[in-house]
Amino acid sequence: MRISQNLIEVFHDLERVATHPRAVGRYKGRYYTNLDHLPPAHLAMLEATPANLLEAATEIGPATRSIVENLINGPVHPLTHLRRVQGILRLAKRYSPPALENACAKVLSIGIANPRLRDIEDIISAKLNPKPADIIPIRQKPNEFLRGQQSWAQPYNFEEERN
Repeated sequence: MRISQNLIEVFHDLERVATHPRAVGRYKGRYYTNLDHLPPAHLAMLEATPANLLEAATEIGPATRSIVENLINGPVHPLTHLRRVQGILRLAKRYSPPALENACAKVLSIGIANPRLRDIEDIISAKLNPKPADIIPIRQKPNEFLRGQQSWAQPYNFEEERN
């Protein structure tokens, strides 16, 4: 490296590979990023704007868009759930867009507005690999100590209990 008053030069095997202006004065401590020098993974992160994510979700379907919209608009900063949204959209490539849309619709019908990636992936994989129905139904015997659902139908009167 060679650092001058106004320039920083980077060399590899005695050949200059990069030149950057040096931050001086009131710009000292700020970052200068040359987009040509970023690796592809970092460029992908810069290109992941909320508008791009919403557009990709819209192509999959309305339920997917709704979940992505909730994840983007919910927190204070729109990119708080960036990695989660990218993971959800990546499920369309791993499985299929209709499978992702069906799983998102299922998650929304349950009432989960901000699902985790694992929630959606579990639903997709359960539909692709169904397990045998060996669930034993629960038979509830009468119990004198349980009040049941009907006891909540009428409001409780605290005044009667005090007397």
